[in-house]
Amino acid sequence: MLLFATGGISTWLAQLGVDNRLATMLVLIVIDFLVGVGAALRMGTFRLSYIGKFGQTDILGKVLPWAVVYVLAKATGSTNIIPGIDLDTAQDGLFVVMVGALGGSIISSLKDLGVFANLPSGVAGNEAVDPRPPVAKG
Repeated sequence: MLLFATGGISTWLAQLGVDNRLATMLVLIVIDFLVGVGAALRMGTFRLSYIGKFGQTDILGKVLPWAVVYVLAKATGSTNIIPGIDLDTAQDGLFVVMVGALGGSIISSLKDLGVFANLPSGVAGNEAVDPRPPVAKG
């Protein structure tokens, strides 16, 4: 079992820098930021403190964890973390989850702008949705 693949941290970071998945996440983050700021301005809820929170949740909470798992996957090669799943598979799955989260945030902001006004709150909204059917009054 090979614990560390060939190469070094500079090689693995260089591979991260040219990976299309990193570019995809960064483009989605820029779109999410711009659409989110536009929605907040339109709704009159914009606060400068939200920009810091955005950086914390999107950069530190999405890109950085994926990038760490990406570099670890390159460092460990095909070493399984559990039978049948290596870190490369794990970082692929994490990427899908992060892109889904960014996509959901973009859709929610577009709904706030009125683009997807007819979408139910459970599809694009920040509020919790009660999964129970409405009770008939009468």
